[in-house]
Amino acid sequence: MNKKQLEAKLNVSHTTIYKWIKRFDSYFSDAARSGRREYSQEDLDILATIASLSIEGLNYDAIEKRLDSGERVAFEETTLGVDSRMIPAVAVEQMLDATEIRIELEQVRAERDKLYSMLEEIKADFSKEREKNEALLREMGQIQERAARAEAQVEMLKEILGSRNNA
Repeated sequence: MNKKQLEAKLNVSHTTIYKWIKRFDSYFSDAARSGRREYSQEDLDILATIASLSIEGLNYDAIEKRLDSGERVAFEETTLGVDSRMIPAVAVEQMLDATEIRIELEQVRAERDKLYSMLEEIKADFSKEREKNEALLREMGQIQERAARAEAQVEMLKEILGSRNNA
């Protein structure tokens, strides 16, 4: 049986098979663990058992307990790849997790957009306040100029009055 046939029979990718062999290495033969991917009948039965229990929704710890108890699914009787509509429980969980992440992402994006909008409003308000301050500074400068001229005129008038009083 080649790699593609094994994947089709178990309805999983070669990556998943490799992960299972690494995770449950003590149950597999040396040949299966070696990377040559030569599987004994016992190796194939263990892979079929792991695939079947995964579809039932068991996590790796629960699967290990069932393997320890001697539970095995005969590889020849495995029909995991026959019904393409069947989705392993792990895949369903991953799809649900991905959906939750997408929902959270959309909420974060909405919050980000709201914050950007608020930031733009603050920038606009700041710009208006800056313009008001600049106008007030210009007006204050004009008032100071008028005050300086008025003060100069007062000084001139004092001199004129002082010279008349002396004369």
